[in-house]
Amino acid sequence: MARAATERSGEGPARLHVRLGGMHCSLCVESVHRTLMRLDGVRSVHVSIAHQEALVEYEPSRLGPPAIVESLEEIGYAVREPDEASVLAEEERELRDARRKALVGAALLAAMSGLVEPIWAMLAMATSVSLVLANSFRGRFLPLRPSGSAELPQTSG
Repeated sequence: MARAATERSGEGPARLHVRLGGMHCSLCVESVHRTLMRLDGVRSVHVSIAHQEALVEYEPSRLGPPAIVESLEEIGYAVREPDEASVLAEEERELRDARRKALVGAALLAAMSGLVEPIWAMLAMATSVSLVLANSFRGRFLPLRPSGSAELPQTSG
């Protein structure tokens, strides 16, 4: 598999090291952790937001790397190539997208400030800005609702 590094020693569990694109906060870390821990055969998951990586220990007789990668992609994360050049290129692309969204948001905010008088115009513009910017978080909150009920992430300390 080109998008992840697999490590196995003997008969025991295997480890899968993946680089993830699209992690922005501790909620993202919790989302990745919960999703992977729900897979049958996963023993442990360690996620680093600083390095945008996950290390998954799993039972190879019950689960394989393609299923792990597919689960991560289903919740909206990009599993990146381990090659540094492609990682940097993708990070640059994400940065350009974030800058573009910020500029669009600032322009719409400036336009809205001139339209304070008709309240319906301000509400319409605020709704459109919210919908456009919220698109970047699509799928991030789904793993936190296991049977349709919202749950707050549990922290251990």
